[in-house]
Amino acid sequence: MDDKFCLFCGHLLGASWRKAYCSHACANKARGLRATKWAFYKCERCGIDVKTKPRYIGKYRFCPDCHKFTSGERLAELVRKQGKPPVTSVCQHCQKSFTVLACYAPRKYCSRACFGKSRIGKPGHPSSPQNITNGIGGWRKDLSGYFRSRWEANYARYLLSLKRKYIYEPHAFLVKLADGTECTYTPDFLVDGSYYIEVKGWFRRSRDKEVFEAAQTQLPKPLYILSANQYRAIEKRLQNSLHHWEQRGDPSPDKPLRHCPTCGKLVTSIHRKTQFCSRQCSNVRYNKPKETRSCAICSRPMYLSPWQRTQKYCSRQCANIGKRGH
Repeated sequence: MDDKFCLFCGHLLGASWRKAYCSHACANKARGLRATKWAFYKCERCGIDVKTKPRYIGKYRFCPDCHKFTSGERLAELVRKQGKPPVTSVCQHCQKSFTVLACYAPRKYCSRACFGKSRIGKPGHPSSPQNITNGIGGWRKDLSGYFRSRWEANYARYLLSLKRKYIYEPHAFLVKLADGTECTYTPDFLVDGSYYIEVKGWFRRSRDKEVFEAAQTQLPKPLYILSANQYRAIEKRLQNSLHHWEQRGDPSPDKPLRHCPTCGKLVTSIHRKTQFCSRQCSNVRYNKPKETRSCAICSRPMYLSPWQRTQKYCSRQCANIGKRGH
């Protein structure tokens, strides 16, 4: 076999060397050179060579100066086709003047950024995703638990008003779909230990509906769905009489008032399984002191954690000696 050389520095690597470079430094330098190489394309209007990155070849047709000129030509052509002059308006957010075509005269903002800043703190359109969802998770003080949405919290209050016992998200099941794939499914409520309830106003994806239909046939107990019409019927009857009932537009629920068992500070996390205020407090609670043992070969002291009780040797060399006997 022929000897190999590093593609960057030319260092002799040997016939058995499998890589193209002698070290990580040479490999990184070579990648940097490949990333900084430039390419050129010819402007279709003025014919000059424009310097750019290789990944932009075929994306641009004009140089920066000609691009502005051609943009103005396209704007003049559109104005000529419409037969109406451009309209100058004032942005309602930044108060800057901007020019648009006559067909865009009702436009109120100069850019998408100004439009987004103007919508901060204002309600969106009734059909927008942030308004049609009720998935506002948080800790409910009256229920002493965490719920993922207002609908689920209100349905728990409805069950309590009927003096029914429930468990929120009791188990996670492995469901097999029609195409042979497997996924996990967790029902929302286990009511009286006899049947499951899924609070689902609508299925946003076809896969969600497929998983629910598969779970109905594979769960050990009956699974029923609480549709949007059924929920609204309950809400219409109980929203004014049942205490702590949450409605659209109400502020988000407060965070749970829990104290760290190690230092006593208030835990600010909204997750119901969080017990400690920081990783340091968790380590103080669960980390156990290390044990001192001696190596079976060289008798050196070893400081082992409780999960390292089966370790007999202090190093790999001692382990090889102990296993091979030499």
